[in-house]
Amino acid sequence: MRIVHTSDWHLGKSLAGHSRLAEQKKFLSFFIDKCNDLKPDLILVAGDIYDNVNPSAQAEELLYGALKKLARNGECIVLLIAGNHDNPERLTAASALAKEHGIVIVGTLKTQIATGRYGKHEIVSAADGIIEISIGEEKAVIAALPYPSEKRLAENFYDNNQSVEEKGKTYAEKIGEIFAELEKHYRKETVNIAIAHIFAMKGYEGSSERAGSLGDSFLVDRKYLPNTADYIALGHIHKPMSLDKEGKIRYSGSPIHYSIDETSYEKKFFVIDASVGEKAVISEEKIPVFKPIRRWDCKSIEDAVELCRQNSDEDSFVYINVETDRYISDAEIKEMKSLKADIIDIIPNIKEAHGELEQIKISELSFTQQFVEFYRFKKSGLEPSEEIIELFNEITTAAESADEEDVSETD
Repeated sequence: MRIVHTSDWHLGKSLAGHSRLAEQKKFLSFFIDKCNDLKPDLILVAGDIYDNVNPSAQAEELLYGALKKLARNGECIVLLIAGNHDNPERLTAASALAKEHGIVIVGTLKTQIATGRYGKHEIVSAADGIIEISIGEEKAVIAALPYPSEKRLAENFYDNNQSVEEKGKTYAEKIGEIFAELEKHYRKETVNIAIAHIFAMKGYEGSSERAGSLGDSFLVDRKYLPNTADYIALGHIHKPMSLDKEGKIRYSGSPIHYSIDETSYEKKFFVIDASVGEKAVISEEKIPVFKPIRRWDCKSIEDAVELCRQNSDEDSFVYINVETDRYISDAEIKEMKSLKADIIDIIPNIKEAHGELEQIKISELSFTQQFVEFYRFKKSGLEPSEEIIELFNEITTAAESADEEDVSETD
């Protein structure tokens, strides 16, 4: 039985307001072509199908079209689970129509999966979190755990009659109990698989995952995962990785670099060849970069403008770090953005002042010069623009005129 593992597509995601749909279309086209060559029997998509709970019509259209092609006219079963970015109810809304193509959608542990024919294969039985699939002469038992938020755990598995001991169990212990129950359905004559959208490793978290959504209280030690599974397909972390020496517990990671922090590693998906009673053979397929995210370190504003000019035809997202001792004017920013599309941010790195302020006698400076030195001090050495100095002079001149009028009236 050949299985493909992917996750965290985040369809509809943007980067600082820049849509990533074009890249996602390219990825799915690449993925579909690869799967047509690999001819998997089962494709597992481990959550975060969409980037938010209210996906756009374009994102939904992209998903449905891709799933239908991946199913290859019913030759392959495509099973996807909800992640923390997905709305389980909305994700499963198309389940009835998906069934005829061989597509299985699991929103929560309580999602009712209909048995019967799915394309050219069959779901023999299904219960909470357990799906048994017949693919030709082989059978697979899949333990499916969509993103288990504390709220969903409380709604589905715990009641007010809990003992103090039960209520005191950690999130990880509760997840462990669920997997222990699901694991009881595994059999020696089946290929035993688990799929989950959880945070099962402490240490790495791609910055694309929204701040605050993860924390130590949501960590699940791998000891709580079903040990007898032939393969465990995980989603949630955007970096592809294995959690064990055998390599049977894996995060596939996201297929696209969704932040600049993710550009330090390659994107990939995994191919698993599993047979009853044998160790699964796992290989990987690398995913190309469809639109790079770059960081330019420029020695001056002029260098930044020139770099924009030289790379005006490159299709990439760019963060520009500029060493400068003065304000970057709106005109200069506008020029950069007119030369290079998809500039995400222009970040001035202010050169440090070298103690000049302490060597200056403030009393010897004009009022305007005092303002300039104060501005430099407050802005870590940044020079005020001519517009700011002119505005300061206008304000002080107006204030002086008002004072003179007050004195005249008093006299």
